[in-house]
Amino acid sequence: MDSLVQQAEAAHRRGDLDVAKRLYTQQLSVDSQQVDALYGLGTVLMQAQQFSEAEPLLSMALVLEPDAADIAYNYAICLRSKGDNSSAAELAARAGRSGGMDEPFSVNVCNLLLALNKPQLALEQLDRFPHRSQASHLLRAQAFGLLGAWDRSVGLLRQLWQQIRRMPRLLRRSRSPLADCATMTWLLKHTGTTLD
Repeated sequence: MDSLVQQAEAAHRRGDLDVAKRLYTQQLSVDSQQVDALYGLGTVLMQAQQFSEAEPLLSMALVLEPDAADIAYNYAICLRSKGDNSSAAELAARAGRSGGMDEPFSVNVCNLLLALNKPQLALEQLDRFPHRSQASHLLRAQAFGLLGAWDRSVGLLRQLWQQIRRMPRLLRRSRSPLADCATMTWLLKHTGTTLD
């Protein structure tokens, strides 16, 4: 038979947040220091926009597992929700450093850092990846734009635009971060630059 945490995680993956919440809570009544239950319940509460209830759970989980990138990231989101942007940025940068070479996770961290108006921290995170995805290039362009380095930002956007133009038409219609060019359009509109 699966443990309470395994059952809670399965319910969480299915999107049954009420069942997940009940099972995580049940596990914590047995062992209040169970990291997976603390993190799981904190994440469920966070997803339900109950940030003030999630924050102490994620804080405790991070104390127990200080190098857990996912815990630090979710805790940073909770701190941002209450306006503690300085601590949120510090935790987001920590999550990025702890996340290893997981570029998709890093993209999420960088999106949070940019939302916190920390473009330099986002660039430092992105510099860790020698083979950058298109999403990472777009984030770099956004960060340079926030720093006022418009030439670098537009240069990156031009490179991305050339990549898009070389893609087969079918791929250009996909809903990738690059195919949705809202950010690119905004930057180009506000700099008065054209791509051709």
